[in-house]
Amino acid sequence: NCTGQPCTFDSFELKSLCCALVKSATTVPSTRTKVMPSTAFYALFSSWGSNDELSIKNLRMKAITLLALSFMTRPSDLAPRGMCMNKDTGITERLIFTTDLITFHDDGSLSITFFGIKNDTSREGFVVKLPPAQSPHSDPVSTLKSYISRTDDVRPAHKAVFITLNKPFNPLQSSSIASILNDAIKAAGLSGQGYTARSFRPTGATAAITGGLLPETAMQIGRWKTREVFFNRYVYPRAPEEYTDKVLSFPGI
Repeated sequence: NCTGQPCTFDSFELKSLCCALVKSATTVPSTRTKVMPSTAFYALFSSWGSNDELSIKNLRMKAITLLALSFMTRPSDLAPRGMCMNKDTGITERLIFTTDLITFHDDGSLSITFFGIKNDTSREGFVVKLPPAQSPHSDPVSTLKSYISRTDDVRPAHKAVFITLNKPFNPLQSSSIASILNDAIKAAGLSGQGYTARSFRPTGATAAITGGLLPETAMQIGRWKTREVFFNRYVYPRAPEEYTDKVLSFPGI
């Protein structure tokens, strides 16, 4: 690319070859991550009381869980694995999800810039804005704001949003985010049913579509680039309760 030469990897022939290799090596269909009943988390957080009453550990779990559902985040979205060059030191460093990437607006909404995540190949970032939830028990905005406020006095100069509970309060790794989400699944009474931290993204996507949100809006919030991936791998079709009766009703027969 630097020399102006055509990119070989964009050729139709190589793309066809890659597709053929994948198809020829496939022996079983890929399994899709299970969608969880999100009401279980609402019930859990409703039983916890207000954010001011929660321990930092539980407040952190609640904030991460609500972001995973509403913003349809992966663990690596909240703890990026990407690297960048520090212009001052010349050393390659890990990207950090910092408080500078979060904006709380006067109307109660929340904006987050997701930078250096899986789909951010151009390093332009994704800016996503959401309104607050009506119920304080399931509001990601007030929960995240409370968590940041209560941990601000121990947050080091790196400004990482999600940090360890003890000194030196390092930024959480994506594996730690996944572990916290798995703990939330257990706390919600959903353990042993095949759910994992990966279940939050399709759960949020499916809930958004079945709740009537426009696919384009859901894709923008969840940072999907193609409808094919969004619908084929993350949105689970759910027929309305009256569907079977309508399909199997034969008037006049």
